[in-house]
Amino acid sequence: MRRIKVMAAAAGLQPVVKIRSDFFKDMVIESPQLLGNEVSGIVVEVGSDVTSISKGDHVIGWTTFSAHAEYVVVNPNQVVKKPSHMSWEESGALSASGQTALMALDGINISKEDTLLIYVAAGGSWNNGCPTC
Repeated sequence: MRRIKVMAAAAGLQPVVKIRSDFFKDMVIESPQLLGNEVSGIVVEVGSDVTSISKGDHVIGWTTFSAHAEYVVVNPNQVVKKPSHMSWEESGALSASGQTALMALDGINISKEDTLLIYVAAGGSWNNGCPTC
């Protein structure tokens, strides 16, 4: 099995949650309704086919609308090991902005020989994206 279970220590709150709540304010949503895409925590279970992550590892990860739960089950490719100098709160709010920058940069197929102009490096995505370049 290629899954890991993470005990959440912190989770990010993205603007999309606010937008979603305003847009669907009159809609009845059945419980339980899980939110959150960004999470940091401690790996408490590791599937038998997982070799890159170990029980007890501190990780940063993402999931689709379930990061605000006490435990999150994800594929190991959805997490990276948390740097020891980062707090849970910092790392819990990091993955979505970093993921956005990485996906954008991967999508344009640039190489080390190319020149890239990032016109506005504002917000979490491009604060993470600029060092990647």
